Amino acid sequence: MCIQTWADAFRGEPELKEFVAVYEELKEKGCEFPMTDLDNIPPIHTPARVTHAHTYYALGRLRCRFLELRLILLILLLLLY
Repeated sequence: MCIQTWADAFRGEPELKEFVAVYEELKEKGCEFPMTDLDNIPPIHTPARVTHAHTYYALGRLRCRFLELRLILLILLLLLY
């Protein structure tokens, strides 16, 4: 049943065409699947993808923030001594 649901959900996604291909192959080999009631299937939420550029940008911001915190800590230590 899951492969049928996945095939229905991913039919328009080129990256996930393997699910559709497996489902179609199973049907061709004689596997029977129950009728799908599309009105009662809950929506599938797929989170947005993170691109590499966005990841590198986020890592760069974290690295800068880390350096800022180290600098603040160093200044505080110097002021205390």
